[in-house]
Amino acid sequence: DEFSGATTVTVESTAVTGINAQLPKYGSVSGTVTERVSGHPLEGVLVSAWGYEEFPTRPGSWGRTWVYTDAAGKYEISGVGGPIKLQFERIAAPFGRYYSDKMNLGEADTVTVPAGTLVPGMNQVLPGPGAISGKLTWTDTGEGIGYRTVVAISAEDSGNPALGGQSTTFPDGTYSIGDLAPGDYFVYTSTVQPPSTIYFDGHTEAADAETVTVTDCTTTAGIDFALVPPPTGFVGTLAEEGTSLAIPDAVVHFYRSVSDPLFGDYWEYTAFDWTDSGGSYELTGMPLGSYRAFFFDPDGGHAFEFWSDRDHFDEADTAQLTGPGLVVVNASLGTGSSISGTVTESGTALPLEGVEVVAYRWNGSGTSAYWDVYLSTTTDADGKYTIKGLRGSSYVVEFYDPEMHHATQYYSGKKTMYTGTLLT
Repeated sequence: DEFSGATTVTVESTAVTGINAQLPKYGSVSGTVTERVSGHPLEGVLVSAWGYEEFPTRPGSWGRTWVYTDAAGKYEISGVGGPIKLQFERIAAPFGRYYSDKMNLGEADTVTVPAGTLVPGMNQVLPGPGAISGKLTWTDTGEGIGYRTVVAISAEDSGNPALGGQSTTFPDGTYSIGDLAPGDYFVYTSTVQPPSTIYFDGHTEAADAETVTVTDCTTTAGIDFALVPPPTGFVGTLAEEGTSLAIPDAVVHFYRSVSDPLFGDYWEYTAFDWTDSGGSYELTGMPLGSYRAFFFDPDGGHAFEFWSDRDHFDEADTAQLTGPGLVVVNASLGTGSSISGTVTESGTALPLEGVEVVAYRWNGSGTSAYWDVYLSTTTDADGKYTIKGLRGSSYVVEFYDPEMHHATQYYSGKKTMYTGTLLT
């Protein structure tokens, strides 16, 4: 019956006759798959018949034949024989069972299928998917924490990623993890600073954490997390140079130094904030590291700067965030310059709306110097534009049609920025 027990036939130069065979008929197995809670038949369940086979060159292994249940939850697998084991998998949910109601192949009951015989009644009841839901909030304000990942892993088989799931919180902090097999789960989320895993009930280790029980077709709600806001970040005030008047509604950007084994060293955009009516900003929950800051007044009354009073990012001072606490980074912005004009179509003099106007400034010296993008804007319906908030310097202005209906040009009437007219 097996390859390893077959008789070897030697073929030489003459014909070998009488090598006859009598092939036994395969059998088949059938049954119905239903859902445990509702009792409804389950369509589209993958039913696999596993048969053990021996091979002369390697250890025995399990071969598989499979079908899908029909609309009535019924299945029939033909072409099987001898001892087999049956597996039932719901495609819409990442879990299943082995006959009869076993969790893995090793524990599954063996079904013997005689030659030429249908073995009926191999039915299986599958659990319906459950879910876990809850909310993440800050302890000080009660506000929801959006865009955080919440993970559920099986307490019985944590090494099996199929027995679990994850979800990202909505902006209000709520989440729901669906398609979970009935059982007990560890549920956790993570904090950024300090980096830590927080399990449901507040513990940081799974061994100490409380498990969450999921039942058939039921949502286990109220699995909430209250997280303490990390006390690390930057605070400061943005004021007008010379008068010390507060600058409200200005934006503050922070970039963190990152060292990556693949991409090398670079500055990563990390966070931003808007100044309030008193010119103050506050950013918390930031990772430790080295930072550079950029201050910009969108209203254009003040010149932008890289901290502290630098023209270029490469020249900016570095602020260190080394531990818990808020580091003060203030800035004073001087009066900003502006460039304005009108963009029209050559030949017709019609105003062009939506053209991007970019101010470039020469950054650096020698072979490492380059044209650096400083500020940009787009033309209005009348073709007019104003670039505000420029520091005193010389600039080349680019006019670019994103719709590609008009040629790119550099003031005044030049094809490259290297030949463009410098505006001081």
